[in-house]
Amino acid sequence: MTIKTILYVGEQTGNSLSRLNALRRLGYTVDVITPRLLLPRSSWVDKIFWRFSALPFVWWVNRGINKALKSKNKYDLVWVNAGDYLMPSSVNILKAKADKIINYNTDDPFGGRDKLRHFGYLRAISLYDLIIVVRKPNIGEAYERGAKRVHFCFMAADEVDHRPLKFSDEDIKRYQSEVLFVGTWLPERGAFLSDLISRGVPLTIAGKNWHKAPQWHKLKNHVVAQEGLWGADYVKAIQCAKVSLGLLSRQNRDLHTTRSMEIPIIGGLLCAQRTEEHEYLYKDCVEAIFWDSADQCAEKCLEMLNERELRERIAKKGQERAIKNSHLNEDLLQSIIDNLNTY
Repeated sequence: MTIKTILYVGEQTGNSLSRLNALRRLGYTVDVITPRLLLPRSSWVDKIFWRFSALPFVWWVNRGINKALKSKNKYDLVWVNAGDYLMPSSVNILKAKADKIINYNTDDPFGGRDKLRHFGYLRAISLYDLIIVVRKPNIGEAYERGAKRVHFCFMAADEVDHRPLKFSDEDIKRYQSEVLFVGTWLPERGAFLSDLISRGVPLTIAGKNWHKAPQWHKLKNHVVAQEGLWGADYVKAIQCAKVSLGLLSRQNRDLHTTRSMEIPIIGGLLCAQRTEEHEYLYKDCVEAIFWDSADQCAEKCLEMLNERELRERIAKKGQERAIKNSHLNEDLLQSIIDNLNTY
């Protein structure tokens, strides 16, 4: 089966947009449907979605998909990113317009976090020709839910969006930090980063919802970008940080995240929780720094801040290893498409 035309169903922001652009760079003809844009533009829609799932909006989604596809020829492939807004009836509409339909999801729909958000995905899982997951426990869980075929892969950085950038003296003044964490607040993260601060780690935080942390009184002076960092701002912040933390989500059962790929490929020093997958990706103290507790994380951060030559050597080796690992969007997406009939 030769794939030439793809319908991409997903957000046109963040890592989803990076995957969409990677498919186009690979030479595929790609049309896009973004389900959220088919719904009323009201904050109430998002509140209802997070509390009750996308089920109340199935009529709007299906109407919008039918309208978008009315004059379109059949596609070789429908690539669904996440699929949170798609109920089984929505997936069936898409299936009628393509030879194959696959789902790529970097979340943990089977875990304890955001369960209602993934209601549609779980109900429709048996309708996809291939389910792609990034957590090994999800393989068996997907089959238990009726999936036809399931493939595990590591998360990926992007060849273009995460390439190192040239930066000026002004950029250094704007973005420089000692120890940086870029990410959204989660309960365990607030306690962990508060602990690092108490242990003397000069921390900078960029991300959403940190004001919700019970430790906000301690964290607030360390938060510099409450809407997060994106695009060139994100890349330059990693480049100008001496140490970049890679934190995991316990509820999402993370053993690695996109940060595990992005930080080294950008050229930053990855300092992350020790896991089996992290140790598979990088050699500890040679290509990245791993820790098992807040105390050990603080100790290693402070050590790296005092050892410039060692810090820069590990960051360089980490970048070389990340390039060798090649967990990058173009390579990943092309591999999935090339092997679509063999998984």
